[in-house]
Amino acid sequence: MLRKIKKSVLKLMMNRHFCILLVAVIGIALRAEPAGVITVQIDNPGFENGFSKSGIANRWSDNSFKAEVIYREEKTFIHSGGSAQRIDCTRLDSGRVQCCTPVAVQKAKLHTVSIWLAASEPLRVSVLLRMAGKPYKSYAVGSFKVSTGWQEYRFSEIVDEDDSDARLFIIMEQPGTLWVDDVSCVIETGISAAVFSPPAKPVPATLFGLHYSPYNPHQRQTVTDSHPWPAIPFKNLRLHDSDVSWNWLEKEKGKWNWDVLDNYLSLAAEHTIDLHYVLAFSPTWASARPGEIPIYGKWWMGCAAEAANIDDWRNFVRTVVTRCKGKVKYYEGWNEPDIRGFYSGSKTKLIELQKEMYLIVKEIDPAAQVISPSCAAAGTAYLDELLELGLGSWIDAVGFHFYSGGMGPERTIPRIELVQKIMKNNRCQKPLFNTEAGWSIASSYRTNVTAGVDTKKVLPIETAAYCIARAYLINWAMGIPVFNLYRWEGGMGLREDNDELKEPCVKAYSNVAAWMTGAVMTSCARDAEGTYTVKLARDGRIATVIWNTEKSAEISVPENTGKITGILGDAIQSKSGILTVGEAPVIIE
Repeated sequence: MLRKIKKSVLKLMMNRHFCILLVAVIGIALRAEPAGVITVQIDNPGFENGFSKSGIANRWSDNSFKAEVIYREEKTFIHSGGSAQRIDCTRLDSGRVQCCTPVAVQKAKLHTVSIWLAASEPLRVSVLLRMAGKPYKSYAVGSFKVSTGWQEYRFSEIVDEDDSDARLFIIMEQPGTLWVDDVSCVIETGISAAVFSPPAKPVPATLFGLHYSPYNPHQRQTVTDSHPWPAIPFKNLRLHDSDVSWNWLEKEKGKWNWDVLDNYLSLAAEHTIDLHYVLAFSPTWASARPGEIPIYGKWWMGCAAEAANIDDWRNFVRTVVTRCKGKVKYYEGWNEPDIRGFYSGSKTKLIELQKEMYLIVKEIDPAAQVISPSCAAAGTAYLDELLELGLGSWIDAVGFHFYSGGMGPERTIPRIELVQKIMKNNRCQKPLFNTEAGWSIASSYRTNVTAGVDTKKVLPIETAAYCIARAYLINWAMGIPVFNLYRWEGGMGLREDNDELKEPCVKAYSNVAAWMTGAVMTSCARDAEGTYTVKLARDGRIATVIWNTEKSAEISVPENTGKITGILGDAIQSKSGILTVGEAPVIIE
């Protein structure tokens, strides 16, 4: 009887109308009771276990800098119990008020932080799970505009490594008075069932994007010297790390070098793809801080700074958009401005740059779309502040980089949900693009591949192939219409340095594009065992894509199954109507 009930419930979950109604009530994803949870030990979470002479609660400490801050025990204005922590900040220059306490985090587990806050006036507050020491990596970030009454603030994130000596930070971003009470962190030790609401329209080919640098302009290579066109069906090309930024085009004021950009325009026209042009990086002569060393090192001094004269920025944007009119679909703001090595100016100045860019693009090429500056994976608080400063008025879409820190793309689901919540809270009803994400991928012949800051570790080629395929399925299920994989070549590439292809990655990208393009994703769900089930409808037929990254799961195969195919194109046979699935997606037709 119980088995029949479970089957009936699963059948109901797969019904699209049921899923839409469910999601409309409770949001983008439904999180059921987790298979198991543990509460992280926080000493003095409710501030009931005493205070030091400095006024800060026992087991909590102050890590503020460039700020005047006073801690007090609060006895009257509390959320619960007999005490709360009061924090008064009277001066905040370029620093921050940081109050912290030890926690322990666990790799690949979902951490949910809950904290009750109140403020003397609306205050910007960030709450972080972070390393205690260098490089001060943030595992999870929540950014809130705290109101004057007591309110619970929550955020969730899948942490990408174990750290028994992490810290929970409460950070005031502006002067004022903040009250804190009842802090908790819960780790899900099991898998939660979830239902997602993908778009109702067919999957467009333009979901599939890429980063591709086919030639070396430093060696005066042109389109005729380029490597072969990528052997995958992508329809978007994002021009970043492509030698077409401002500091490349106009090294000297008024002297323009169009060779590389014109090469891309030719390739885009020849292969009928959409271009994403990132407008960023000041040349040294125009930089507000020409002696500043950026993330690229001394090669492009001052490029992370805004222009000293806004008219130089206007002229750059106007010149580029005029040349590219009708040939570039998207103009994107600054790349990863939340990382100081990429952008060292203020958020207010960045909004000014974005506004001028938007107005000029719409004046010259109204059909072109404008994407926001795309924050890095940890830039949720930064994006929140940009939207609060009015960014939404100067964009057609929000860009974000949903890197998964070397883990599977499933890890990005809470981060996507957080960004969508931030957009909703700021009344930003625009599409959300995954403008850049990828993995460091092993080489078939080199042993010196190193992981990047965003990727954390080098994945075996087949593991990366499975991640790429699942990422496109997940991004569309979460409502993201464009995902530009980083990249075709290099240590994160699908092509080796000697022009040989990493065949599993190429096959996975091509096959998932074939599975999805033109089909309607009628449902997407995850059960409590960690099995993802995606339904794709095309020409009156339904295909089912299934995978599980937690374990090998056994699936009952329908009697009317035509064929079963793995993501690498291999035919798969079930045994006695049972199919075993793992991290490699399979499609049942």
